[in-house]
Amino acid sequence: MKKQFVQILVLITFSLVSNFKIYAQAPLEKAQALLAEEFDNPSDFDWEEDEGGEFIAYSFGDEGSIEVNYDDEGNWLQTSKNIDYMNLPDHIKSAVKKLYPDTPDYYDLVTHLKSRQSEKFMVSFETETDMVTLTFDKNGKLIENNKEPLDGDRE
Repeated sequence: MKKQFVQILVLITFSLVSNFKIYAQAPLEKAQALLAEEFDNPSDFDWEEDEGGEFIAYSFGDEGSIEVNYDDEGNWLQTSKNIDYMNLPDHIKSAVKKLYPDTPDYYDLVTHLKSRQSEKFMVSFETETDMVTLTFDKNGKLIENNKEPLDGDRE
């Protein structure tokens, strides 16, 4: 009976260790494993560790630039991805046009930011006088409207 109990305990322990393998990895290895689950081309990413011990994976491939941030334990924090104007949700395009009706149907930079807490879109473009960066939540609500004069002086 005691032998069977030990065998069952060993099987349960082995099962738990196998199921939670990713959580027992070193932080960088954990971050790399998470990146490989999210992207088809994890070898296209370069890695850095910042002063705080957080990890940054970045790629400048055919799809534009992507930056993925992980904490010092290897947990995913945020993904920042430059996207083409055509991939910007229509309700975000409409929100931009409502604020700036004279903007062209393309923008200098469109960034999709996604974290556990939020999902945002940043749209940057030039007007005749300013460099404008608008930040919207995923529903199209304006979060921030940042304008800087093109001559470099701040308002």
